Amino acid sequence: EKSLDQLSELSTKDLPAELDGRKSERTDKEAMSQSASISMAVVSQRITKTDTEILRGVRLRDTLKGCGRLWRCNPMKLKPQARSALFKMSRPVVYLDIFLSHTWCSKGRAKILSLLLQSGCSTALLFWFFGVLLALALCLADVLPTPFWYSANMSHFKEMCPLGPWVMLFGFLGTLLGLLLSPYVPDVDVSAVSCLDARDMCFVDAACIHQTNKTLMQRGINGIG
Repeated sequence: EKSLDQLSELSTKDLPAELDGRKSERTDKEAMSQSASISMAVVSQRITKTDTEILRGVRLRDTLKGCGRLWRCNPMKLKPQARSALFKMSRPVVYLDIFLSHTWCSKGRAKILSLLLQSGCSTALLFWFFGVLLALALCLADVLPTPFWYSANMSHFKEMCPLGPWVMLFGFLGTLLGLLLSPYVPDVDVSAVSCLDARDMCFVDAACIHQTNKTLMQRGINGIG
C-alpha cells in the first residue's frame, strides 16, 4: 500500500499544468495584494496623525493683505530670507477652521478673488449699503447733479423724474472698497452679529510649514493629518 505522502505526491504530479499555473498566479496576486495593504497601512499610520506640537495657522485676512501677496508668488522662487518671513506670518494653534490648498505653479489672482468674495462678502455688502445711502442723501440734497430724466408712467402716477447714475456708481465703488478693505476690518463678536464670521484661522502650507529647515519641513508635511 502506498503511503499518504506518496499519494499526495502522485496527485500533485498528475495535475494539469494549466491548473498549476493558475494556482501559482493566484498565489502571486494574493501576496502582492497583502503587501500593498501593509504598505498603505504603514503610510496611513504615518500621515493621519496630526503633529499638534508644530501645528500652526494663519489668519485668512492676513494672507489677503497687501493685495494677497502670499498667494501671488511661488515660495520656492523666493530667497531664503523671504521664505522665513512667510513662516513668521503663522503662529502655533490648537485648532484650524479652514484648510487651504493651492498649486504654486499657477498665478494666484483667481485664488485671491475667490477668497475675497468668500470671506469679505459681508463687509462688501455693508459698504455697498452705505454707498447707496450716501448717494441718495447727496442727490436729495441737490449736491450731485441729475442730468437725465425718466418718464414714470404708473397707474396713478405720471411724471418726469430726475435721474442720475450715482446710486449704481456709489454702490459699485462701495462693494469694491469693501472687498479690498475686508482683510483689515477688525474682529467682530459673531454672537452679536450672526451674519459675520470672524473664525478664519486657516492652514496654508507656504506659511504654516517651514520652508528653509528641511527637518521641520518634512515633519510639517508628515504632520498635516
